[in-house]
Amino acid sequence: SIAGWNAITYRVLSRNSRGAGEMQIDLQLPLVVDRMRQGARRVAFRRDGNAFFAKTPAVQAIGSTRALTVYYHGKPQVAKRPPREGGFIWQRDSLGHRWIATANEGRMSAGDSGRRRIETKLVANETNKQKN
Repeated sequence: SIAGWNAITYRVLSRNSRGAGEMQIDLQLPLVVDRMRQGARRVAFRRDGNAFFAKTPAVQAIGSTRALTVYYHGKPQVAKRPPREGGFIWQRDSLGHRWIATANEGRMSAGDSGRRRIETKLVANETNKQKN
């Protein structure tokens, strides 16, 4: 099992004419979002399959940089045929140190018209907590 958080930094490119908008965050089942925060404020969110939608504040200045922190936990899927079938890789290096990695090639989120993407690689081991 894993538990952690990810701070997503973004720049506001346009104003949503309908007020508050949503930001899509993809997180594979069975991982679960515990909470989302923007600064000291809790952010409301909903889940739809492998996607979470965070409600962004109604007023965000165009050009401003904001951060959304997502706290999550769960037991990630193990990669059966990396990188073709996504998931985590749990192994040991030549010195016996445990390490994990993700190297997923998969379909993009809903509405992707069949395009493919290579997802970010995360490598962590006992000697260097995290390396991107």
